[in-house]
Amino acid sequence: MKGAVVLVSVDRVERLTRRFGERFLRRAFTPSERADCEGRRNAAERLAARLAAKAAARKALPDRPFPLRSIGISTDAAGAPRISVPGVPDAHLFVSLSHDGGVAAAAVFVDPVTP
Repeated sequence: MKGAVVLVSVDRVERLTRRFGERFLRRAFTPSERADCEGRRNAAERLAARLAAKAAARKALPDRPFPLRSIGISTDAAGAPRISVPGVPDAHLFVSLSHDGGVAAAAVFVDPVTP
């Protein structure tokens, strides 16, 4: 099983959002991700965790170049995070998100697809 862990500063996401606004948000996040995060008290923490998950997915799958926005982070009915990456079956992807103390963290693991 391959995997990666990435940390992202919540302040960095806030600065990028202030500096580049819609341009940054459109390039990095899907409309669904934005809807899940924007308008909430901890929106920057939630966005930072999703950005960390996208970066971790890129590291865990280095042979598959894809833009950040093509990676989708959602939550299931129970609130557990889910990740979707183009060309990788969802059943083979695992993600964990967290944030505390101004830092967001994400771990992404890829279970090899067996024939």
